[in-house]
Amino acid sequence: MSCEIKQRERDGVINPILTCQPCGAQYASIGIKDCIAIVYGGQGCVMFVRMLFAQHFKDSFEIASSSVHEDGAVFGALKRVEEAVDVLLMRYPHVKVVPIITTCSTEIIGDDIDGLIRKLKKGLLTEKSCR
Repeated sequence: MSCEIKQRERDGVINPILTCQPCGAQYASIGIKDCIAIVYGGQGCVMFVRMLFAQHFKDSFEIASSSVHEDGAVFGALKRVEEAVDVLLMRYPHVKVVPIITTCSTEIIGDDIDGLIRKLKKGLLTEKSCR
């Protein structure tokens, strides 16, 4: 049995996870106390990064997803983000920071995330903080 080394034409290896901005935002959010991020996008964007972090750090992390499906990718799914924030704050009342991380697919949709955050601050978040 022999071993053969093949020369590659390129000098480096491109790792797509290193260019994934939502992954970087999720990584930053796990370092903040009393913080659970909501990823506004497909569930795969969350599960892949969660698995990557769990394998690397040998620990699990709380990261939520709005689970945008095909219809939301076409027509927008801001209502799912509102529901995700509501459920997250109901299940984890100790949470003080809830970053909303957009993914590549939801950036293309063009939903008004800034407007959603203003709406949440006026309505749902004020209601939840008074309890």
